[in-house]
Amino acid sequence: MNTAALVVLILTGSSDLPHHHWDQTTPILREWFNARVIEEPSRLRPGDLKGVDAVIVNYHGPRWGEQAERALEDYVRGGGALLAFHQSSYGPFFGMVQLEGKWRTGPTRGWEAWSRMIGAHWEPEKIGHARRTRFQVEWREGSPAFEADDELYHRLTLHEGVKVLAEALSPKDLGGTGEREPLIWTNAYGQGRVWFTTLGHDPRAFLQPGMREAFSRGLQWAARKE
Repeated sequence: MNTAALVVLILTGSSDLPHHHWDQTTPILREWFNARVIEEPSRLRPGDLKGVDAVIVNYHGPRWGEQAERALEDYVRGGGALLAFHQSSYGPFFGMVQLEGKWRTGPTRGWEAWSRMIGAHWEPEKIGHARRTRFQVEWREGSPAFEADDELYHRLTLHEGVKVLAEALSPKDLGGTGEREPLIWTNAYGQGRVWFTTLGHDPRAFLQPGMREAFSRGLQWAARKE
């Protein structure tokens, strides 16, 4: 799939170290899509998004502040494309704080528009995944499965209107649920299109055959370049 003609912006610069390393995964995405990178999203302003076909968020860290968050909200609501993944499904964006190594509900509600944009939230007491293994990512329609080497997140709550595209069986013998868990889905936010995947823990996860195609398909769909 040719995505070279798309103007892609990656917002990154923080992860919940030592669990996720934005500085190792961002270069992969940057090379895939010839993307521009902003490593301080708190400085994002509407002008940075002019002419951008799609934004990829590779981030887990402090809130960005009202101006930057509103800039992204307005961009997506107005018809922009947003892709996000893995660690962006929990943490400070959702008002969570970490206590004794576990995520807990914090004193604030977090960035409420973020949850609405990605079409999902994760109750802190349900955060978890099976022990890392290889597993089959199965598309619900139209495409052959591909093998992942990743963390298989479970027990997320998806919002009404979300369309699940791919899923996998969470192995109970490895600490999973024994149920099929959503891995890739799409959502609408205003006039914008949003694509999210729980995959993408680290470079090894990204470099599995099938991941680049999945992201490329998501990018083209979200940017209305199918």
